[in-house]
Amino acid sequence: MSEVILFNTKEELTNIVGNYAIVTVIVNQEQMSVTRINDDVYVFESKCPHFDHPMKDAKVSPAGKVTCTWHNYQFDLNSGKESETRCRSMKTKKAYYNENGQLLVQL
Repeated sequence: MSEVILFNTKEELTNIVGNYAIVTVIVNQEQMSVTRINDDVYVFESKCPHFDHPMKDAKVSPAGKVTCTWHNYQFDLNSGKESETRCRSMKTKKAYYNENGQLLVQL
C-alpha cells in the first residue's frame, strides 16, 4: 500500500474544506471526495454508488452520514454502507495525520 499527502497542514485542510463541506481532490489520478466533521476527516468516492451522481453536492450530517441529493441514498462515512442496503457500499479511505502534521490517505 502507498500513502498520499492530501494536505500539508491542518490549517490548509480547514481553509480548503469547510465543516460539513465536500471538496473533490485527485488522488493517484482518481477523483475522491473529502469532507470534515470538526476534526474528523473522511475520504470517499466522488460519485454515488447507486447511479454515479456526483457527490460534491451531497449533504453531510453531524452523525457521519452523507446523503446523495439525487435519490437520497445515505451512506455511513466510516463503513461506506448505504442505510437501507439498496446498493453497494461506497468506497471509503482512512485519512490520518503523520508526525509532521500532514493529512494522508492510504491507497
